[in-house]
Amino acid sequence: MFRAPRIERLKLEYHTLLSEFAFKFNVRRYGELVGRTPEMQHAVARILKAEAAGAGPAAVLGVPAAAAARAAAPGASAAGAARAARAAYRASALPVHPDKCLLPDAKRAFQALTAAYKGFKIGGGGGGGGAQ
Repeated sequence: MFRAPRIERLKLEYHTLLSEFAFKFNVRRYGELVGRTPEMQHAVARILKAEAAGAGPAAVLGVPAAAAARAAAPGASAAGAARAARAAYRASALPVHPDKCLLPDAKRAFQALTAAYKGFKIGGGGGGGGAQ
C-alpha cells in the first residue's frame, strides 16, 4: 500500500523520459523513424528513378499505363485524364512532401513530381518529356 504511489511516480517518470526522447530524436514510441519510413524511401526512389530515365509525366506520377494510354488516345476525355493525374499526384505527393519526409532527396522528388503533374495537365496525357 505504501509502495503504490512510488511505483506510479516511477511509471510517470519513465513515460515522460520516453516522450522527451521521442521528441528530441524524432522517433515514434516503438522506434520507427518519423519522416524516413520505407514507404517514403520507396516513393522518393521511384520518382527520381523515373525522372532520371527520362520517362514521361505519367511514369513519374505513377499513373497506371492503361489510364495514360486512354489519356493520350485521340478524342480522349480530358476530365478522365485529369482525374487520373490528380489522384496519382495526391497519392504520390504525400509521402514525398518535404514537410513530412525527412529524406535528403525529398525536395527534389517533390519538385519532379509537381513538374510532372503540370506537364501531364498541359500535355494532356502520358507522352512527352519528363520533369525538368
